[in-house]
Amino acid sequence: MQSGFSGSDLILHDYEDDRCHEFSIILSTAVDIPQAPTEFPKIALILERSSTMQQMLAEQLKVRLEATGRVGGGSGVEIWSIDQAITADPSSDTVYLFILELDRPVLYDMNKELFAKVQRLLISTKKIIWVSQGGGTQRASPKSRMVDGLARVLSAEDGRVVFTTIALDSAEHRTHLQVEKIIKVLQATASSPAEDLETEYVEQDGLLQINRLVEANYLNNEVHSKILPQQARIQNFGKGPPLRLSIASPGLLDTLQFLEDKEQSQPLGPGEVEIEVKAVGLNFRDVLIALGRLNRTGMGGEFAGVVTRIGEACTGIQPGNRVVTCYPDCCKSYVRVDWKCIVEIPNCLSFVEAASLPINYTTAWHALHEVARVQPGESVLIHSGAGGTGQAAIQVAQYLGANVFATVSTESKKQLLIDLYNIPEEQIFYSRNTSFAKGIKRLTSNHGVDVVLNSLSGEGLLASWESIAPFGRFLEIGKKDIYSYGKLPMFPFAKNVTFSAIDVAEISVKRTLLMTKALKTVISLLVAGKLRTAQPLQVYGISDIENAFRSMQSGRTSGKIVFEMRKEDPVLVSI
Repeated sequence: MQSGFSGSDLILHDYEDDRCHEFSIILSTAVDIPQAPTEFPKIALILERSSTMQQMLAEQLKVRLEATGRVGGGSGVEIWSIDQAITADPSSDTVYLFILELDRPVLYDMNKELFAKVQRLLISTKKIIWVSQGGGTQRASPKSRMVDGLARVLSAEDGRVVFTTIALDSAEHRTHLQVEKIIKVLQATASSPAEDLETEYVEQDGLLQINRLVEANYLNNEVHSKILPQQARIQNFGKGPPLRLSIASPGLLDTLQFLEDKEQSQPLGPGEVEIEVKAVGLNFRDVLIALGRLNRTGMGGEFAGVVTRIGEACTGIQPGNRVVTCYPDCCKSYVRVDWKCIVEIPNCLSFVEAASLPINYTTAWHALHEVARVQPGESVLIHSGAGGTGQAAIQVAQYLGANVFATVSTESKKQLLIDLYNIPEEQIFYSRNTSFAKGIKRLTSNHGVDVVLNSLSGEGLLASWESIAPFGRFLEIGKKDIYSYGKLPMFPFAKNVTFSAIDVAEISVKRTLLMTKALKTVISLLVAGKLRTAQPLQVYGISDIENAFRSMQSGRTSGKIVFEMRKEDPVLVSI
């Protein structure tokens, strides 16, 4: 009975025969042990008079404690403000019960005057119980738990101080329940020997608990998920959570994979539009990112799809609309963009055709029409003429009435330009070396061309720069020399030439209206039959994405590569 149990209520042996007996199960019942009533020391409740919650709690505590007749020999409970507590002269065994932080974190933002008062009171007090917020099942705010550090330091520096903290559930404001928790701590403090005294209590799920070192499973799981290699599996693109394209090891195209796109679950901004991606155009910029040669992460710069959600500030657009735009991270299930940067797709264009337009055609139109101001009869040199941007630029230049010169890397690409755009054979040069510069000089009587749309680097860039005519315009759409701090001879500037760098990816983010204006113009010209999509239009399923990247990396492709985001296509997903 002295141990708190009724004794041996039931005994179960493993074997009745003593020769085989090894163990027994003994059942006992916990019983209440009569205890002498706890005698409370004198108690001073310290509060802020302006707080209704603190005042209510203090009055109920006072009534409950004095009703026991066991507080300070019957002398009762005092309710003081901190100023009253400083001037009072209580006995040495008085317990100061602070409820200053019952409804707000006082220690976090107290002023100099209050700090001095709290400091003076704590130094002169040996028995302290501090009630604060910070309990509950959720992780406590550091603002509410600053008293933990204060109590531990003060107790460590002065062994005579008993500093007990109670962190109540801030979501539970029923005063009578709070009173019960505080009285339990008072009883435990008054009845426990010094060596067994607990000084930190936290309320969780309505129960007072004592701090103990336990395994933090939530933190273990988080660390585990960070250091454990992600598990890869094959699944249909449209099955499971929204996905985004990533590369595990930049430079190794066989590590292209899809990860869960957690952005899609975030609230939609008032001016944002969410679009389900149906087709994505591939550009050499994406290959450079995948190879680790361009310091970017998101792949895909242009796409077409269907509007699924719109923000409250969006006008002129509705869910279900077919749209196209530029966006520097769009190889994913859903993309959210500013509603002002999207352009509706006419019914005569498919998603694949629309996705092939934004980067190439807005680059060509913006460069030749808006920047270079190409005039009828002027000459234009277009490098990599058989590529997506090259074909777009050839069409725009011819539409503007220019005489086109072009470079290609293979004989088949040369024939493509002859067949599609009727460019004279003698005006198509090879880009594998700088011999095109001599050909330009020969055909223009050493005058040069009025406009150069350049994507070559190194010696090719310099040779192109030397091919510019007086008052010419040099349009740089390549990135290699720019990002490698390449140098440019200054002498050609003496001929009143201009040098401009064109990057539609930047324009789509920082000059949205400029991009949409160019894209709308291009689409209207396409519908009118003045322009057409680059040929051949190479369509890859999303499951064949690695081959598409390798094809563009090889430099042997012509036309435009587009991914079709088919939901039924199997892809590698790492989660």
